[in-house]
Amino acid sequence: EINTQDGYWVVASNFALINVEGITDEFNGYYLYPGANLISYPFENTQTLEQSIPFYMYDNLSAIIGQDEAALIYNNQIFGSLTHFEPNKGYWFILTDAIPFEYDNPIEGDIIHNLSNTNDDELLNLYNQSTLQSVFFVDQAFYNAQEIIATDNLLINCNNTIVGGRNWSGQMTDVIAMGNDGYELTENYCENSQNISIILEKNDLFHNMYIIGNTQWDNNNISIISVSNFQSGDINLDNNINITDIIIAIDHIIDNNPITNPHQLLLSDVNYDGNINITDIVFILDLIIE
Repeated sequence: EINTQDGYWVVASNFALINVEGITDEFNGYYLYPGANLISYPFENTQTLEQSIPFYMYDNLSAIIGQDEAALIYNNQIFGSLTHFEPNKGYWFILTDAIPFEYDNPIEGDIIHNLSNTNDDELLNLYNQSTLQSVFFVDQAFYNAQEIIATDNLLINCNNTIVGGRNWSGQMTDVIAMGNDGYELTENYCENSQNISIILEKNDLFHNMYIIGNTQWDNNNISIISVSNFQSGDINLDNNINITDIIIAIDHIIDNNPITNPHQLLLSDVNYDGNINITDIVFILDLIIE
């Protein structure tokens, strides 16, 4: 049976319009469990996530995943391309603890049409939607000491196949990697525990990027990463990790010549703990020895 409280993936070989008929039971809310919960959105009106999610959910709700769109709940803020709940769609709620949940009622007449990001439209032709998705929220993205810009695209690759992409929209841009769900359209897509790679499309040129953070694909997994065209530890951006990088890091630590460029600051924090200190020097030494 089809339950009005659940969400469903409908796998089609071509475009189709599906009408669902039946009796709707009285809606009594949801009981959500730790991990991923696929639930419906029960209203006829579109509304923003901020309008829909009660305040008590923010400490427990890690992320929400839709169809090639996601939202990250981080430090009481919402990031990502998923900004609205829409009628006739289902959403994965990723929780840390079990909790009862009800959407806040939408404002009457608050109906929004055409929510798609037109900057991403051409990227959708590069890969197929899968029922299996892993979300990589890109916190920072740099190319040659500069943050990438709004005309740049980030593409995710598995098995030499493009499995996802997103136009850069700033901090915590969600790039969603599709997995192999057993259907022909997702053949050679990502498998559990497989490492992804990220390519920057900039000015019609393609650049392989280093990933700072988790590179492993797992279904319904949420990762926060950063990307750079230079390897972590290459502080002076010369494509070599050597004693010069150690000197720059030491000068920064002793406040002799502090690093101010955000790209170089990212590459200096080699152990990704949010601080630049002697531990990072040790890590850079290890990279030189390797």
